[in-house]
Amino acid sequence: MRSLLTVCLLILSFNATAQSDYTIVWNMVGWDAESSPDRISLDLNQGNYFIAANGIVEYFNGSTFATSGTCFLTDANSIFCNLVVGFFSMELEISLDDGLEGDVLLIDFDGFLLDVGSLDFIRVE
Repeated sequence: MRSLLTVCLLILSFNATAQSDYTIVWNMVGWDAESSPDRISLDLNQGNYFIAANGIVEYFNGSTFATSGTCFLTDANSIFCNLVVGFFSMELEISLDDGLEGDVLLIDFDGFLLDVGSLDFIRVE
């Protein structure tokens, strides 16, 4: 019992932090009547076959929602992501040939397309 407690304390004493491979920030435009664009920031962590995406969506009115999902590379030299944001789903298609810009689709809980917009690349961190 004492050795088990020692091992647990040793494991818990190491401070591990995860470093993302990339953080990319885009403005999402063209899918609402507001003049101010929404913004999406994603940490992308590349695995062997897939890319894990975690981040936030910041709406023009100041509301912020967590998002997460999975991405993969397509044959068209782009990255396709399916993300969950609250009760909605977002699909992103990011062109690697066109300066990391692309399209975004907003889909409701039942799978119906609600709106289409575009991604305007801001920066990579």
